Amino acid sequence: MTLRATAELLVRSASDVVLVSALRTPVCRAYKGRLRDAYPEELLASVLAATRAALPASAPASAVEDVAVGVVLSELGGSKAARMALNHAGFPVSTTLYTVNRACASSLQAVAAVAADIRAGTISAGIAAGMESMTRNYGSRAVPQDVWPALRDSEEKNVRDCVMPMGLTSENVAERYGVSRHDQDAFAVESHRRAAAARASGAFDAEISPVRTRFQEVDKQGKPVGELQQITVTHDDGIREGVTLDALAKLKPAFTPSGASTAGNSSQVSDGAAATLLMRRDAAAALGLSGSVLGRYVAGVTVGCAPDEMGIGPALAVPKLLSRVGLETRDVHRWEVNEAFASQALHCVRALGLEDAWARGEVNPDGGAIALGHPLGATGARLVATLVHGLRRAAKGDVGVATLCIGTGMGHAALFVAERPRHGSASTVVLIKRAHQSALCVPSYVASDELAPQPDAQAKERFADSHIVAEKGVSTRFAAAARHAMTERHAPEAALETKRVRIRASVALQHDRVNGARVADGPVSGVSRKRPGLGVAGDGVPRRDEDSAEPTQRLVLDGRSQHRRHLARAERRLQLHAAAQATYLNGAPRGELDKRRAGKAYAARVAVAAHGDGGRAGCERNRRKTLFSRHISVTGGLRGRQIVKGLVQSVATGDKERAIATILEWSGVLERITYLPGVGVKKRWQIVLSPSFKKVCFFAQGH
Repeated sequence: MTLRATAELLVRSASDVVLVSALRTPVCRAYKGRLRDAYPEELLASVLAATRAALPASAPASAVEDVAVGVVLSELGGSKAARMALNHAGFPVSTTLYTVNRACASSLQAVAAVAADIRAGTISAGIAAGMESMTRNYGSRAVPQDVWPALRDSEEKNVRDCVMPMGLTSENVAERYGVSRHDQDAFAVESHRRAAAARASGAFDAEISPVRTRFQEVDKQGKPVGELQQITVTHDDGIREGVTLDALAKLKPAFTPSGASTAGNSSQVSDGAAATLLMRRDAAAALGLSGSVLGRYVAGVTVGCAPDEMGIGPALAVPKLLSRVGLETRDVHRWEVNEAFASQALHCVRALGLEDAWARGEVNPDGGAIALGHPLGATGARLVATLVHGLRRAAKGDVGVATLCIGTGMGHAALFVAERPRHGSASTVVLIKRAHQSALCVPSYVASDELAPQPDAQAKERFADSHIVAEKGVSTRFAAAARHAMTERHAPEAALETKRVRIRASVALQHDRVNGARVADGPVSGVSRKRPGLGVAGDGVPRRDEDSAEPTQRLVLDGRSQHRRHLARAERRLQLHAAAQATYLNGAPRGELDKRRAGKAYAARVAVAAHGDGGRAGCERNRRKTLFSRHISVTGGLRGRQIVKGLVQSVATGDKERAIATILEWSGVLERITYLPGVGVKKRWQIVLSPSFKKVCFFAQGH
């Protein structure tokens, strides 16, 4: 099950749930921040309008069919105000809306809900958003004031603890799991440092949608001063530059007299909104948005835990998520762990074994809620925006996880795969694996006429091998044909035309043999000379011309079946030369060809032919005898032989799980896998490896 799930993760399909847009407003401090005078629905309307602008002008008004909005504190669940904001943003009345409240994970739950509807076929495009103004709606501190007394006074501890203030749950986590005050303060200092560096470098620019709103200054007591003014908010205002351990150590505990959680190592109460636009991949392609895809949603899970230590939820949700998709923590390249409190975030990092990843900057590399803030209903979608844009900026790595703890005792985790701009071919599928240390080959996609643009010159230079495509019969002669075409890259066109004439002559000759026609004696251009002294009688039966002083130049004929085999090979060779010419003679740079010709590219090629089972179902034993190659020759060393032999055997026998296992085992050197759709049930694979940064190409053909 694990390998099967991993295989699904590796391959893109038209039914994928992809993110076309992921935006957020700036996140600002509640009460004193730049968004203090804005309404939550005002922020939502702003980010929804920006999301709508991501659609092309030609898109129908009804392209977005449904909207899910995460909201925690707004009156009446925010449903009426959110619907008003949707209409105000320019969406038609046919676009429906509902709100979601799963506390801190509300908008990430909205992402999961919209993705589920897309996968179920209910809709083809939807928006998952979130909004919160803690300035306006945090008066009760998110603790209900009017609850059935039988529950508030219940004898069951887990019932009473559901209304426990979040700060007390933070203290429980710190005490039970040994998270010291010093460690929490150090975690908070690093969160601010990373966030400040990200803001200064423009890392947040791609995800932030500026907000035009009103603002009035307030004094230290929160009283308005000065005049109300119109401003445009463009950046987060909760980040503090130059925060030090000494400064945080001076802060008093915020929740218990002897506690370790303070205002400095806890998330800020904030205002903000965020929105993500999700679609089926084919729906995005139909709207011309294939090039705008940021990534895809893979899976999400929610788990429960004790309410009085709700902060440990991510430590329980992440293993369940990774188990579901067949990955391990080392396969994830970026983590967004919501920092509700330094105590719980640090515990989750430790429980998941991510201390080294944190030190390398793979966990919250741009800071977290301690520095940015935590507008409850919007944080989940904010994490998604930060995650996918961050993955796309990175030089390597495409798999990311966003996770949050949830009040009342839960945790949610979701996995995304980022997608960068790429080039494809309508007849090829390229699974790109960048040579980093993880054991996962991503990103991957299934190209089609609708989904993949034609390759430009740069793509041909980079992926030349993967674009040698023959519509019929890529055989064991594939590599040789390609090399011949390369060597004739700068030869006169007449040279290649001569080759085509010779092959056509061979085809014509063998066609006559198949039909029993007599061929006149004499040399025939392009005919095999490997076995001289063979002739053909007038009835077409092969004979050995032992008395002949001059060997005849005829094809070896062992009956009509062999005639047909030679004929098929010659025809295939002709097709391959044409395909190779089309690729290598149109755009391949001279330097690359010279390097290949001189052997500097460390190219070792393996051609493996896997034969069919003759159409006889149930003949498993005979099928296994004929499926594997007649010859394997590898000059790439022992490691190369091990990889290609195991992978080719599993591909040839249709053992997909073993193929994936081999890929994962040797992923440290795997750079690219090309899957060429074949004729009928046959499929072809090209495996390209990069030991010591030198390209090694393996070609395999099989089921």
